[in-house]
Amino acid sequence: EDHLVYIKANQPPVFLDWGDAPKPFPTLQSNPPTVGIGASHQIDDLFLGQDVDSEPDGQPSMMSLGDDLDGNDDDDGVIFLTPMISGSYALVRVLPTMTGILDAWVDFDGDGTWAQPNNRIFNSETVNPGQVLAFKVPKLKKPLKTAARFRLSHGGSSYTGHQVGGEVEDYHVKIGKMWKWKMVPNLEEDRLAVLWNTERGMNYTLETTASPQAWIRDNLGEHEVPRVDELFPTGVAWEEAAQGELREGAADQRSGDGNSAFPMSEWRAFPDLAPVIESRPGLAPQVDATASAHVPVERSKKMVLFRVIAMPE
Repeated sequence: EDHLVYIKANQPPVFLDWGDAPKPFPTLQSNPPTVGIGASHQIDDLFLGQDVDSEPDGQPSMMSLGDDLDGNDDDDGVIFLTPMISGSYALVRVLPTMTGILDAWVDFDGDGTWAQPNNRIFNSETVNPGQVLAFKVPKLKKPLKTAARFRLSHGGSSYTGHQVGGEVEDYHVKIGKMWKWKMVPNLEEDRLAVLWNTERGMNYTLETTASPQAWIRDNLGEHEVPRVDELFPTGVAWEEAAQGELREGAADQRSGDGNSAFPMSEWRAFPDLAPVIESRPGLAPQVDATASAHVPVERSKKMVLFRVIAMPE
């Protein structure tokens, strides 16, 4: 009795890359039906950063480091160039090994899911190695610690499910908020005192910049300045400090919500804030404690833009 038989050559093993966002995000191969299957990629030559490794399943962890604590820190394909600030644009640099399709989500609602429409920051964006991308952070009620997911693929993807080729990288991210401030000029000593109330669990930073173009020039290089309208589509959402100097007898403070304690006609040409970055921790014993930063000024220049940022610890 004769039989026709087929002999298959040994098939190469399939290696999968999984995410490591914390629960309840869809990270594991098996999740509750309402969550969905975790994100996985069959490893090939398209991935993010310098390396990609395989795992048998997702590795959820609070800081999205489960995939990095196995001896190979391969979540290195996304560089956050700016902090995420409520209501502002943020910049990232992506490092694919070749041209690919990028999809990304940030849980701006803090509800443990990327299902909300405003959570998607990149929708099947074609990216090249080293490309800088901008996205808008929606306005939030308070600063937030949350998770972000970046997926590189050959044809686009959702935040769940399997892809042939590419990589998934999850990140623990912090989103800050512009904080209300008031300014007390001291013209005799050529400096400003910027004051703000603090809350527990927050770090505070006073940031200044001359313009979006100046920021790009200092941080990305002169060659990126022509892309200012692309990188900052509506400009930098920074506040402009009050311009002018106090007339004798005028009040000496201005609140960060734009309300002046005196008519703007009371101000004359005011000197420039020298560019500085100064951090102030928010570990105050009382919620209503006050922090301050003293900023030098130069009378020969125009006022630059600045903001006080509250960021979760």
